[in-house]
Amino acid sequence: MEIDTTTLGERGQIVIPQDIRQDLQLRKGEKFIIVRTEGKIILEPMKNLKANVLEELREDLIDLKIAERFWEEVKTGKAKKQSKAEFLKDFEKW
Repeated sequence: MEIDTTTLGERGQIVIPQDIRQDLQLRKGEKFIIVRTEGKIILEPMKNLKANVLEELREDLIDLKIAERFWEEVKTGKAKKQSKAEFLKDFEKW
């Protein structure tokens, strides 16, 4: 963890120290998420969040495709109806 100081300017702007900007590869115009929690402020570069969100979206799309495939099987009558006991018995075989 690195600790530094900065000053709040007249128009509500703060300057992120140069060494931190360089280490995090932050550029002019970079967007941030700002979180206020328990009297503290947290800045998170949007580029970090985008990578995480894109990965989550990719996983959600895969799940959606699987659900669509199963729903098609239900609509076309390819899925079989089972009781809870039958399902659990089949599930144990997997």
